[in-house]
Amino acid sequence: MRVVLAMFVVKCPPCQRRDTYDLARLQQRFSKHADLYDVYLRLTQTCSHQQAFGTRQPNLFAG
Repeated sequence: MRVVLAMFVVKCPPCQRRDTYDLARLQQRFSKHADLYDVYLRLTQTCSHQQAFGTRQPNLFAG
Protein backbone atom coordinates (compact mmCIF):
# COMPACT_ATOMS: atom_id res chain seq x y z
CA MET A 1 0.00 0.00 0.00
CA ARG A 2 1.30 3.44 -0.94
CA VAL A 3 0.29 6.60 0.91
CA VAL A 4 0.75 9.94 -0.81
CA LEU A 5 0.39 13.16 1.14
CA ALA A 6 0.04 16.40 -0.74
CA MET A 7 1.60 19.24 1.21
CA PHE A 8 1.48 23.01 0.76
CA VAL A 9 4.53 24.90 2.03
CA VAL A 10 4.10 28.56 2.99
CA LYS A 11 7.21 30.72 3.30
CA CYS A 12 7.45 34.35 4.35
CA PRO A 13 10.80 35.75 3.21
CA PRO A 14 10.78 38.92 5.37
CA CYS A 15 10.23 37.11 8.70
CA GLN A 16 11.65 33.68 7.73
CA ARG A 17 8.44 31.93 8.84
CA ARG A 18 7.85 28.56 7.19
CA ASP A 19 4.89 26.24 7.70
CA THR A 20 3.73 23.06 6.01
CA TYR A 21 0.05 22.27 5.56
CA ASP A 22 -1.76 19.13 4.46
CA LEU A 23 -3.79 19.93 1.31
CA ALA A 24 -6.67 17.65 2.34
CA ARG A 25 -7.08 19.61 5.58
CA LEU A 26 -6.83 22.93 3.75
CA GLN A 27 -9.59 21.74 1.40
CA GLN A 28 -11.78 20.97 4.41
CA ARG A 29 -11.04 24.33 5.96
CA PHE A 30 -11.31 26.57 2.86
CA SER A 31 -13.27 24.40 0.34
CA LYS A 32 -12.09 22.27 -2.56
CA HIS A 33 -12.24 25.13 -5.04
CA ALA A 34 -10.42 27.76 -2.99
CA ASP A 35 -7.73 29.69 -4.80
CA LEU A 36 -4.28 28.88 -3.35
CA TYR A 37 -3.30 32.54 -3.42
CA ASP A 38 -6.34 33.43 -1.27
CA VAL A 39 -5.48 30.57 1.10
CA TYR A 40 -1.89 31.85 1.28
CA LEU A 41 -3.10 35.35 2.18
CA ARG A 42 -5.38 33.97 4.91
CA LEU A 43 -2.58 31.82 6.37
CA THR A 44 -0.08 34.70 6.42
CA GLN A 45 -2.40 37.46 7.63
CA THR A 46 -0.91 37.31 11.13
CA CYS A 47 2.59 38.18 9.87
CA SER A 48 3.68 41.62 11.04
CA HIS A 49 5.55 42.05 7.72
CA GLN A 50 2.38 41.55 5.65
CA GLN A 51 1.36 44.66 3.70
CA ALA A 52 -1.74 45.47 1.73
CA PHE A 53 -1.42 44.85 -2.00
CA GLY A 54 -0.08 47.91 -3.81
CA THR A 55 1.34 49.65 -0.72
CA ARG A 56 4.92 48.52 -1.25
CA GLN A 57 7.30 51.19 -2.49
CA PRO A 58 8.27 50.65 -6.14
CA ASN A 59 11.81 49.59 -6.99
CA LEU A 60 14.17 52.44 -7.82
CA PHE A 61 16.61 51.92 -10.65
CA ALA A 62 19.69 54.07 -11.08
CA GLY A 63 20.40 54.72 -14.67
